[in-house]
Amino acid sequence: EALSAGLKISDVLFTADFADSKRGREFLENAAAQGLRRGEVPEKLFDSISDTKQAQGIALVAAKPAHGQPVVEAAP
Repeated sequence: EALSAGLKISDVLFTADFADSKRGREFLENAAAQGLRRGEVPEKLFDSISDTKQAQGIALVAAKPAHGQPVVEAAP
């Protein structure tokens, strides 16, 4: 879902547990196919990056989407 949302994702940070899961392997393969940089980080570091209490073990770094009046006016 995140990879197909149209965001300009530059990096994928993930934990070993995420990478070892079936869902994680599939996601990381898809991310690699899209040329995204991927990096495994230790759980403690990941916990300091994510403010989610029940984190899934993955965080994406993406450009902030455009917003505001010019974007709304340019929409089809």
